[in-house]
Amino acid sequence: MDDAKAEGAQSASSSSDPSQWRASKLRPTDTIAKTYALAQYHLKAADLVGIPFETTETVVNGVKRAMYLYNERAIERRAWEMFGGPEAFDARLAKLKARHLEKGNKTAFQQPGTYEDPRGKVAIVSLAPSTSRSSSDPYVGKSPRLLDIKGKMPLWLWTTCNRALLAVDEGDEMAMALGGGRFTKAADREWPMRAALRLAKAYPPRPDQKLPSSECVDRVRAVLAEAPLAPKPDDSDWGRDDIPDLTFHSGHSGPEPTEEYRWSGDYLERLFTSLIQLIEELGLGNEGWNGIRWEVYDKHAECLHEGPQYDRREGRWVDWAAQWLDGRFADVGIQLIVSCRGKCPAGLVFNDMLPFRHPQGHRFVGC
Repeated sequence: MDDAKAEGAQSASSSSDPSQWRASKLRPTDTIAKTYALAQYHLKAADLVGIPFETTETVVNGVKRAMYLYNERAIERRAWEMFGGPEAFDARLAKLKARHLEKGNKTAFQQPGTYEDPRGKVAIVSLAPSTSRSSSDPYVGKSPRLLDIKGKMPLWLWTTCNRALLAVDEGDEMAMALGGGRFTKAADREWPMRAALRLAKAYPPRPDQKLPSSECVDRVRAVLAEAPLAPKPDDSDWGRDDIPDLTFHSGHSGPEPTEEYRWSGDYLERLFTSLIQLIEELGLGNEGWNGIRWEVYDKHAECLHEGPQYDRREGRWVDWAAQWLDGRFADVGIQLIVSCRGKCPAGLVFNDMLPFRHPQGHRFVGC
């Protein structure tokens, strides 16, 4: 067998052998609603049979609707299986996109967010500020304003904010099938995404690499590994106030009733104690607190189901998890009291170790 035939045979073998398939670029925790799974991966409902999913609720125009969430890696894997491997799926996307463009469709071609290359290749999702201005991004569509906004914010924030806007639409399968939804059209996302630029300017940069292992760094990570995962409103445990290291709060935010979970004072005491020890040993710079604060932010956002959220009534974004990226809060006023730092003695000590980011000690990041 000559070299060309041998290479072709090896390629064909690897495409049919799942053990030889490339690694997914998706995070293990990434989820996707059923509507988007079918549309972006070009699958049918029957193709999802056997893949576990969670049922949650969303509110669309004041009406509660079911939303079905899947692990996106499982959806991607099923697409690879259906189309004959990752390269075959790439080729399928490229073919469908070419057909979409030939027909002169004005809507954006539906494809997964990690498949931004117009040829169908997987684009590595970077946590650094995005320099890609590819209009193949389904969140951009044909909007020059959104394309400009995307180039001015980190890719992680661009994706998170767009997902937050579309979450209300994902549960309304009928509206999505008819092309409806509050933020389905690119033009409808321009204003809130422009507002997100203000949010983006305050976030400190994510480090390119995590801090190397050391005694104090490992101590923080060990405490983060113990962080309790809060139930979601549709979980059977929702409302329980006896879950270890969690506290359940119910009250009102203006006229609206609110219910939420927070990390308990005992857990926060352990976490802040480990952070104080890290700062004492490694300082506040990139080799110390600045180098690990994003790990704390990500754990908070994951466990308490928070992160950037858009307030439609006020037309602005808020990110409660961003308190971990902020500077020192003033001792007077409500900022310190309502933050995680105000819930335990070690949190107050931690707060005093930080420099101010706002001259009056107000919240600066995520608001």
